[in-house]
Amino acid sequence: DAGRTDAGGADAGASDAGAALLADCATRGGPALALLRAMVDGGATSALPVTVERVLVTAFKRNAASAEAEGFFVQCSPAGPALFLNAPDSGALFGDAGWLAANDAGLSVGDVVTLTVGAMLGTRVVTGVLATPPTVLGTASPASLTVDVSDVDVLRDLEQWESRLVSFAGPVVRVAGAGGGYTGIGVLTDAGFRADGGAQLEVRLPTTLVQPLELSTACTVRVTAAPLWRFNNIPQASPLSLEQLQGTRCPGPRLTSATATGSTSVSLRFDRSLAQATVVPSAFSITPSLAVTSATLTTPNLVDLRTGPQVGMSYTVRPAGTLTDLAGQAAQDAGVAFSGYSGSCPPAVVINQLYPNSTNAAGDAGYSHDFVELRNTTNVPIALTGWTLRYGSSLATALTSVVSLTGTIPARGFYLLRLQAASGVGGVALPTPDFDQQAITPGGTAGKFALMSSAAPLPLLTGGPDAGCLDVLAHPDMVDFVGYGTTNCFEGSAQAPASLVNTQWLTRSGCSDADDNSLDSPTPARPRGTASPLRRPVCAPEGALLQRPQSGVVYSPLSMGSATGLFPSCVMTNSCLPPLRVDTNRIRRPLGAKLGSSLPFAS
Repeated sequence: DAGRTDAGGADAGASDAGAALLADCATRGGPALALLRAMVDGGATSALPVTVERVLVTAFKRNAASAEAEGFFVQCSPAGPALFLNAPDSGALFGDAGWLAANDAGLSVGDVVTLTVGAMLGTRVVTGVLATPPTVLGTASPASLTVDVSDVDVLRDLEQWESRLVSFAGPVVRVAGAGGGYTGIGVLTDAGFRADGGAQLEVRLPTTLVQPLELSTACTVRVTAAPLWRFNNIPQASPLSLEQLQGTRCPGPRLTSATATGSTSVSLRFDRSLAQATVVPSAFSITPSLAVTSATLTTPNLVDLRTGPQVGMSYTVRPAGTLTDLAGQAAQDAGVAFSGYSGSCPPAVVINQLYPNSTNAAGDAGYSHDFVELRNTTNVPIALTGWTLRYGSSLATALTSVVSLTGTIPARGFYLLRLQAASGVGGVALPTPDFDQQAITPGGTAGKFALMSSAAPLPLLTGGPDAGCLDVLAHPDMVDFVGYGTTNCFEGSAQAPASLVNTQWLTRSGCSDADDNSLDSPTPARPRGTASPLRRPVCAPEGALLQRPQSGVVYSPLSMGSATGLFPSCVMTNSCLPPLRVDTNRIRRPLGAKLGSSLPFAS
């Protein structure tokens, strides 16, 4: 099967001079190229060097990897043959100073040239090595030399197809490396598969072309007028420009996740890079009705939306067809659900203090060890068995230091983890720690800690706060996270500041965690553990008594409004704290309530 020549027959649009040059190429250059190929096949290269008159330059090959030859392809007829030509200083072909440039022989695709071949090589691709610079006689278009091989069994006669201009199209079935700086794309055509299971036709692209196209197995590739390179017995079309891939199509960008990052902000992640000009508020809608006031492309596939105030309910965000990828493909019409921001509700346990800088140099009054203090913000004891505390250095992509916690943190109480010893001598001794884990060696001025209610793995961090960091923060078992100093992941708008002296460090106070590390400020360190006295939350009024939970009390996820009795109002009106069902003889009961019954509280 000789394949199908592309539409156009004689070179459409070519000048009369160009048509004449193509005719000369076919009658004079073509037989000379066939003779050179026959020399290699028969091992009879003693007649070299040979001058070849009037052959057409059809394509260039510039290296993405220095180990491969650079040069250009020549051909005269759709039926071939074709040849790859390497020069002693082929860099000059691409505007570099050197041997070819010194001989005034800069070349372009479409040049008709006369040249002298001084040697022939047959490794992987039959290659002619130039002995002297080529002479340009004129120009003609190589378009009419291209053959569509979508249904051709190229493997049957690969030697006759190599270096010729080909076109084909088909779905991508494989994406893998193909030598330094290149990516191999397996394309399924009517020719089917090779005996080893790979697609009969492949495309070998510089990786710099693959990246903007974001080619995957969901795409369809169209190759136009590309020379057919080969790797042993694998045919590989070798387009070197986006123009040779016109018609390549991938599905439009798909919204893969949505995460509320604040009471008026949502982060969206897509599976493809987006065209920045199309990222505008009108390209997104959120239901139930929630206004989108701004849209910002923060990374190629991550969008930050600013919205009206959210409440703790489920929303669905959907991109419009006006949102496109870099190739102009419209976004897929598929919505993604997310939960409205609930950052006003603090976690039940917070990382209340970090002290990672116990240097104890002469004159310092620091502590003898680094430490982490946890705080229970609720009125019930919380078992920590099965929980983990994790640490990662400032720019690490994973939190690899993991501590499995045990024990229970009392209601409104503290839990102290002793970490590495001070780098200096002495220091103030810590209170009795609840957990001693000196294997963790946190950075003194930068790092990140995560408190999780499980030992589940976390996604890798890819910089921050970007998609990788957001995935970590949104993990369903994430209880609290602190990033301090120059680090690649943190809660909120910025990292916590680095400490200036080792007698103070990051402290949270009060009954809540703002989920913004930039608000965690250095204050005098004050380590406490489960044996430390219980203290009332600062939100409770002076003299208020916080009732300890009683045996048999049932806690449910209801919020409570105003109430009177033993419980201070700041607790009763905070819907983030665990509401109680208690016997009515424990509090002042409303009119009509019976002793021993359950008392409902309305939000």
